[in-house]
Amino acid sequence: MDIQKQREEKIEYFKAQAQQYNFTREYSKAMTFYVRAGLLGDRDSIILVCERLKSGYGMSYNFEEIYRCMLVGAKEKIADAMYELGVCYSNGLGVEQDMTEAMHWFSEGAKAGSEDAKNSLRTYNYDLHIETERYPSAYADIVRKSVLGKEHKISKARMDERSAEFVMFDGTKPVASAMMYWDEEHQAYVLDQFCVLPEYRGIGIGEDLLGEAMARVRMENKKLLAVRADETIKSICEQMGFSEEGIHPKEENDTKIWMYRRFL
Repeated sequence: MDIQKQREEKIEYFKAQAQQYNFTREYSKAMTFYVRAGLLGDRDSIILVCERLKSGYGMSYNFEEIYRCMLVGAKEKIADAMYELGVCYSNGLGVEQDMTEAMHWFSEGAKAGSEDAKNSLRTYNYDLHIETERYPSAYADIVRKSVLGKEHKISKARMDERSAEFVMFDGTKPVASAMMYWDEEHQAYVLDQFCVLPEYRGIGIGEDLLGEAMARVRMENKKLLAVRADETIKSICEQMGFSEEGIHPKEENDTKIWMYRRFL
């Protein structure tokens, strides 16, 4: 029998044993077999181990084996496994405590899409908060100039008393911004000019700025929020319930995408 076949049979055996112990509610024993299947590279088992760690199951388990299982998961690019590796390193669980390694794995997990990893990076490294300022904001302009250079000016935006700048600060340092104005023709708020300093990307700041805009639209009982988005912001918009509707005409040579969210 070849090695691959033996591996597959062992994985199936371990998973069957885990399911049996789940049925009898012996969850720590079930965890043992999921970890063993994970150590052999079974993605489903690794993901399940991550889920159980989040829910509190297995916290008294042998973390040396969990650590090794998460290493396998990280090689498979499983975001939650990268996050759990960060937890292992930050707390010295199954491995010697090493905050440099913890930050590395939190960063890798955040890039791969783990919200827990993003939150951990923010908790350890940053003092983030959002301020809403009237347009034009000197702080927002600092961020725009840093990110967009000479292209930082707003074009074809009808500014009035409802126009606002959302500025994310790390302590007292402005690190991200977005500008919102009222579009009378389309009866919509428009969010534009997303700018995040490169070293602050990948930790959920785009979601925060978008959430702040959505909260303002709801507060003022408006029905439509339009976002001029690049590919990165488009992905965030889609996750937060936005879609393309073609309400605003696309200008020639404009690389941005219009995304919309309607409010009841």
